[in-house]
Amino acid sequence: MPVAKIFASSATQRREWMLYHVRSDKAPFNLELSLRLDAFDLELNQQIMLRMLEQYEIFRTTLQVIDGTLYQVIHTPDTFVIDFDKRDLTHLEPAAAEAAAREMLKASLLTPFDIEQGPLFRILVMEYTPHDLSVHFIFHHLVTDQYSTRLFVDGMKEMAALFLSGGQHVFDPAVQYSAYVRFEQELLNTSRGDKYRNYWESVLKNGMPMLRLIKEPARQAFEQRHLQKVAEVKDRLYKLPFVDERFVAPVIRRYEMSEGGEIHYAYPTDTFTRIERYRRQCETGLLTLMVAGIMLSLHQHSGQETFVFEIMASKRPDQHFMQTIGWLATGGPCFFNIAGKEDAGDLLEYVDEQLYQLSKHVFYPYESVLYNATPPIGSRIPVFISLTHFEQQSGRTEEGITFRKPAGAGNYQDLALFFNFYQDAGEVQLYYNNELFDLDSMEALLHAHAGFIAQLLGAVV
Repeated sequence: MPVAKIFASSATQRREWMLYHVRSDKAPFNLELSLRLDAFDLELNQQIMLRMLEQYEIFRTTLQVIDGTLYQVIHTPDTFVIDFDKRDLTHLEPAAAEAAAREMLKASLLTPFDIEQGPLFRILVMEYTPHDLSVHFIFHHLVTDQYSTRLFVDGMKEMAALFLSGGQHVFDPAVQYSAYVRFEQELLNTSRGDKYRNYWESVLKNGMPMLRLIKEPARQAFEQRHLQKVAEVKDRLYKLPFVDERFVAPVIRRYEMSEGGEIHYAYPTDTFTRIERYRRQCETGLLTLMVAGIMLSLHQHSGQETFVFEIMASKRPDQHFMQTIGWLATGGPCFFNIAGKEDAGDLLEYVDEQLYQLSKHVFYPYESVLYNATPPIGSRIPVFISLTHFEQQSGRTEEGITFRKPAGAGNYQDLALFFNFYQDAGEVQLYYNNELFDLDSMEALLHAHAGFIAQLLGAVV
């Protein structure tokens, strides 16, 4: 009889297990994949999901502490019942049915998984009419990331074709998440990781520069609260049956959200047109342009020249594990010093090189380097930046500030900026800690950022 297999846990799994146990809400860090269909065959989809569980061990993995060490337990494919939770909304008017589906989906996304018992996915099926259905796969982030969801969809299509044709799939052990964990363990525990450790020791040795935009007495009060949070989290962690001190910093960072505000800014049509031209013509990437623009804005408002931003930088380490489903995408702190870089071309080349260096080293768990610092390095990173391209049109026509929400938007960083680019428009969504900043200063920051983007584009396009 097949039995469960026991493997070492990854840095991500260790971090998320600790976070799961110290947060009162069990850290429901869940992702969603939705499909709209005109027909739904329950038996076919159950067979497809069974084959997906057979192919990808991560979907039948749980985390358990055994003799004081956290392991990933890979169960047999028949351990979990594949349940399609079907909700009949055919009795509702279309608008009411859509609203009810949104509420059901929101509730499911906010419901935590039991990461020690599993499974770490659930499936909802919303039936609006007999020929209009939506299928929603809810995953704990531990088993997937944005890149992996595309692999999941491709895998389902392949399994469906094989099932319908009667073909057999050849399972590839190289795609398993456990293979990635062996790679990571080798980096952490052998000389193969020396160049990565040396890089992170070099950039982290002086700590992380906080934003000079924060004024007194808010700065001192917030730093004091942060130290109190560090002590509280550590106190909770040391009561658990397992703790890995190398990965305490991100647990502290995501232990709780700060109260925040939210502002959306849409780039003027002329600026967006030049951004698209820049993307087609220039060697430096669009993320480079956005990072440079926000640094210049922060510099204008505070005089600051050295920065650290947490940036999503790597989907897969050195392009390995391209067919592996799991949480492999990662980000890390990228350090900048813009002193003396007054030429637009020089500044963009410098930013691009810093981002490249981050992408080459970020898959090594940087938190494990210099983790004994007080407070732990990485327990607070002042700025988070993400950039996403969408293939669809936005349909938006507004320019400038399009949305303001002075309270009620949680945030793990002091500032978080999400740059979203569609086929017809571009925008930035700014989330800010309103213990540290006010709405007016954040609006001014975004207007200045847009102005610097226009200046940089004028110089290089």
